Amino acid sequence: MSPKNEKDDAFASQIADLEKEIETLTLEKQNAEAKVKELREAEDPARSIWFAQEIFAFQQEKLRLEVEVELRRKKINRLRLGIDDGNMAPPPISALQ
Repeated sequence: MSPKNEKDDAFASQIADLEKEIETLTLEKQNAEAKVKELREAEDPARSIWFAQEIFAFQQEKLRLEVEVELRRKKINRLRLGIDDGNMAPPPISALQ
């Protein structure tokens, strides 16, 4: 295998790993959103039952997960453009085709 093919395979592998992480994080985000909805529905103002802290914590978690997903998308874009950790490198051959 030539060095270029190995590099392309490494890029493809990194991108595939990042895409799997995005899927996992997206599921976690959906779970956090569902939990917020569930807690809001369980609140009962008439009986003074509130879940403000729990709702806030799950909303923070949802936002954190959104940022994690966005960071991985940007990492994928940097890999496709050949920019890695601020260093310019030629993009993989497969990205140019």
